[in-house]
Parts: sequence; C-alpha cells; structure tokens
Amino acid sequence: MEKPLLTPNYVWNAYATLEKTKSERPKEELTALISLIRRVCGIDAELKAYDSTIEANFNKWIFKQHTGQHNRFTAEQLDWLRMIKDHLVSSYHIEIDDLDYTPLMLKAEKEKCTNYSAIK
Repeated sequence: MEKPLLTPNYVWNAYATLEKTKSERPKEELTALISLIRRVCGIDAELKAYDSTIEANFNKWIFKQHTGQHNRFTAEQLDWLRMIKDHLVSSYHIEIDDLDYTPLMLKAEKEKCTNYSAIK
C-alpha cells in the first residue's frame, strides 16, 4: 500500500516553510499531527514540536519540586517519572493500567517498586 502524499510530516514542512519555524520536526508523525492541530486551533502561537513542550513542562515541574521545602525525588523515582513523560510524548495520555505495561512494569520489577504512591 502506498503512503499518502498528505502526511503530518509533509504538512509540517509546508507550515515550517511558510512560518519560518525554528522548531525541528517531531520524530513521530502523531507528535507532528498534534503540534499542527494545536497551531491551527490557536492553542500555540507558533508551530513547535509538542514533544519539546512536554519536555519543557516536565523540566519546569521537576525544578519546582526540587526547590524550597519539598521532598526531592530519588534517582529511581526520577527514572520512573522520565519513563512516564516519554510514554506521554508517544501516546499523549496515560491511564493507571499503563503502569502495568512494559517498560514501566519491567522497571518496577527490576527495582522491586510496588508503591506507586511516591509518584504524585
């Protein structure tokens, strides 16, 4: 079956050319599609890869959690949080059942983590 000529990556390239976008095209077509929809609907003022938005929001949240009187995350907890962030980048949602899927479950078994309440 032939790949359609109008894919999110082709539309991204067209918008990037018209708007002189500084953001690199996302690696995933789903990410490109979400980014395009956010731009067309006016959610974002400029076309930018949504995975970079997730990354920026994650980093800002981690920084906020690690300042002041808050408890800091352990290295293992940070690994888990990064894996959850990566899951969000690729699927745009997470449900409690997703914690039972690999690689999250493999990480839990490897680290013998059974208490999910540490992730707020």
